[in-house]
Amino acid sequence: MGQQTTMNAHDFENHVLKRLVALRPGWTVKKGPEPFQLTIRRVREGDLRFNLDAFYQQYREQPGALDRLFAARLRRLWRPGTSGGTTSRSSHCRTWH
Repeated sequence: MGQQTTMNAHDFENHVLKRLVALRPGWTVKKGPEPFQLTIRRVREGDLRFNLDAFYQQYREQPGALDRLFAARLRRLWRPGTSGGTTSRSSHCRTWH
């Protein structure tokens, strides 16, 4: 087997954005106000800011585990109450790490 290549930060950000949109059609996902951050607008719920730093670091350490890492992050997003989120300035926006 050949060695697996990893995505750079820009490609990783675009990959995560596209996967979130594909998996949750009711969500609008766009690049956030901070570098390397996505803003997720969910139907009938507040916005989430998705910081990619820690997720990208995990991916760089385990590139072959991207699907597993992504699934674990999505489980946290879909839980009622959005465990792991912190309220930001707006009461309708939460940051998820």
